[in-house]
Amino acid sequence: MYCDYGETLFFQVGPEDTTASVDLTTEIANLGLNPGTYEVFSIAFTENGQEEKGTITDGVWSAPLPGVEVFWHVDLAFHKLGDETTCLGSIHFDLGASGQFGGGSEFAGIPGMNIGSGASDTNGGGFIGEAPYIGDEGFCDGDTPTIQLPDVITSSSEQTVTVVLDNPVLDQTGVSITNVFVDNTSIATLNNFIGPRKTIILNVSGQSGGTSIVVEVKKQNQTAAEDCTAVMVFTLGVINPDEIVCQITNSFEPIFVVPGTKSSEVDLVPFFDPFGGYETYSKSF
Repeated sequence: MYCDYGETLFFQVGPEDTTASVDLTTEIANLGLNPGTYEVFSIAFTENGQEEKGTITDGVWSAPLPGVEVFWHVDLAFHKLGDETTCLGSIHFDLGASGQFGGGSEFAGIPGMNIGSGASDTNGGGFIGEAPYIGDEGFCDGDTPTIQLPDVITSSSEQTVTVVLDNPVLDQTGVSITNVFVDNTSIATLNNFIGPRKTIILNVSGQSGGTSIVVEVKKQNQTAAEDCTAVMVFTLGVINPDEIVCQITNSFEPIFVVPGTKSSEVDLVPFFDPFGGYETYSKSF
């Protein structure tokens, strides 16, 4: 069911909403698919992990909500009717309440502190809404540009995940990562970040699901909490390995070598091309 996903959209819901309705009429029309030739698979990364959630009727995606603050990531895969291995198109979006990536934080602006004022679970762990949002007191002001970065997907069997950010803003002289916040620390927590190397290290809790990672970016002369060059956001998706179903999506001719050959080179470029190339593929883990 592999699809190559493009830009991540965002749709906001209220924290007390019990139903989400997202009008995707234009996005579906832009795929150029003929009615009756495809089927849609809707996968959501929610507070319960990876779920098949949501339906599309007349171009509108809808799903029930729990009636509390949420942050979900939803992948819609449009496959050829009766053929799950042929992807015809895709749409993916984030669905959240209280801003694009969570609620306010009483610890905003304090380096290394990513435990905010969002709700907590009964065991004292994190919950959605811990990261600050632009305009929150003690954080970047409301005029700060928000840059959406590509999603990062890892497995709940991993203990840590290292993310190297790639964006032209971080290549500017004197610009660096100055703080990192995790919106749901029941999914992951901040281990460390190395601003000059554009690197973030996250501890994975072992629970599957998704959380936003909020990155504060400043120039050297921006010392006030509200003065920022940008706020970067990406979704960390943690998948339970038991829920991963691998399918053969491509095959290549066998490679033969002469007996006694000590080394052989195999061109894997054709393998990585459907995934956006090796660089894109390697950053998804």
